[in-house]
Amino acid sequence: MAEDVRTWVEARRATLAKRAWSFAEKQEIKSKLARMEPTAIRTLLGATIQASCLLEVQMLLRYQQGRDKDKWDAGLVSSLESELTELVSKAEVSSLPEGDRDLASVQLAVAYLGFLVMLHRYYHAAEAESAAAAKQSSAAGREPVGTEKGSAGAAKGSSAAGPGSPGERKGGTGPHGGAEGPHDGRSAQGDRRGGAREGFRGDRRR
Repeated sequence: MAEDVRTWVEARRATLAKRAWSFAEKQEIKSKLARMEPTAIRTLLGATIQASCLLEVQMLLRYQQGRDKDKWDAGLVSSLESELTELVSKAEVSSLPEGDRDLASVQLAVAYLGFLVMLHRYYHAAEAESAAAAKQSSAAGREPVGTEKGSAGAAKGSSAAGPGSPGERKGGTGPHGGAEGPHDGRSAQGDRRGGAREGFRGDRRR
């Protein structure tokens, strides 16, 4: 009996794939799906595989949304619940024997969510790349303020120093090319006065 249900679901995989594509490509769904953590939707798929009926799958969706509202958008959960109910209805599960209907409904949901997991992987990666590119562009647009201040400080110091250092301008050079200290002029004057007095004394002795 289970093999018959599996064959019945497999015959509808193409329809489920197209439906999952159309659902995920809706702009309001795509953006919400892209922001979901990969582990969240994979956990849902794993739990759906173990479900006993479609109602249990819907309960799992509400549980996940109530458990972590940041990862499970309320609008996405509501849309997904409606989508699963509608696809089971259009697959005409009611035409199957009553004992097979719940199993067939779960198998349809598993196949459908499997396609959504594939699409989510693509959307999530594209969203991450877009965010990284925007961050890099924003960082490139900001000027390095510290470097600018350092250059301005260096230019200011160079301008204040002038063509020569204060020590060189104050000391200058002596008459013979050597460095002249602050008292060199007065020492020379003292030498000339001493020589004049010595000459005057010599004249008086004669």
